[in-house]
Amino acid sequence: HDKAKMDAEARPNGTDEKAPNEEPAQSKDDTAADEKNEGPKQYTEVGFFDIFKQFVVLGWTAFGGPAAHIALFRKIFIEKLNWFSDSLFMELFALGQCIPGPTSTQVSFAIGVVKKGIP
Repeated sequence: HDKAKMDAEARPNGTDEKAPNEEPAQSKDDTAADEKNEGPKQYTEVGFFDIFKQFVVLGWTAFGGPAAHIALFRKIFIEKLNWFSDSLFMELFALGQCIPGPTSTQVSFAIGVVKKGIP
């Protein structure tokens, strides 16, 4: 704690800018990954048919409107299939909120684009 305080006092104008030779601090998540000797989490690769199949099943079974769809997307694509991270899903959800139309429709388009792109 004292080293951080001395480092902050040594910086120009009391800013939080790091000196050029100073290493960035590791987050708790990075430290935990280093302790376990694990690399970044690997997500499942999918094809166009996989995307099509999952959305057809969700289209036939998901009732309750866009709010229910979003919850099912998270449960299926993140928890069950491991397609991408929860933080990416939250970014796609936030993006869907900004675009006109049902959020679940916008998020479903974004999921397809993120996983496989536009053919």
